[in-house]
Amino acid sequence: KEFNENLIAPCGMNCGICSAYLAYSRNIPRKRGKIIHCIGCRPRNKQCAFLKGYCTELSEGRVKFCFECRNFPCHRLQRLDDRYRREFGMSMIENLKEIMNKGITQFLANQRKKYKCPKCG
Repeated sequence: KEFNENLIAPCGMNCGICSAYLAYSRNIPRKRGKIIHCIGCRPRNKQCAFLKGYCTELSEGRVKFCFECRNFPCHRLQRLDDRYRREFGMSMIENLKEIMNKGITQFLANQRKKYKCPKCG
């Protein structure tokens, strides 16, 4: 499926590259404890599955993306970012900085280029 703004979580996660979203969007059967399904943070109205419960800025709808917060990047986002850098080679903080500096349209174009299949596009 095509990347779109609705698949970019407030924390900077591109849900379009998440294994749980990919399993959902490609109708891969669920397997208890192995394959989970998720439609993305914003589509399921969670705003941010990782941070919303801890952040009043997100839970009260004062920010759309974490970079809009005066505490950006907060310690919870930094811990989450460290784990995702280590385990998946992806940085939510870098994604947020790119959105902040270049805008969501350019970020999505760069994500499409970065993650497209070299064989089939």
